[in-house]
Amino acid sequence: MFGLCRLLGIKLMPRMRSIGGITFYRPAASIRYRHIDALFRAEIDWDLIAMHARDVFQVVLSIQAGRVSAASAAHTPCVNDRNRRPRPALAGLGA
Repeated sequence: MFGLCRLLGIKLMPRMRSIGGITFYRPAASIRYRHIDALFRAEIDWDLIAMHARDVFQVVLSIQAGRVSAASAAHTPCVNDRNRRPRPALAGLGA
């Protein structure tokens, strides 16, 4: 959800009580963080995000225009494949 909020211009500052089930992504395998490195379980797939960037921006524009809710864009399964394409990229952005 963080990446989607960022694209929408929303400054999200959540309070996380139980972070055990959350997957945090590091920008690259070579990036290490001194005190919080153990939290990161995966890398951002920049190629996947680049491949679906146009679809992701279309989702963002649809949310801004009020045609779709952010919750449904991030979580509700879609019927046709075109609407499903940005899902992995949104997940990679933290949505």
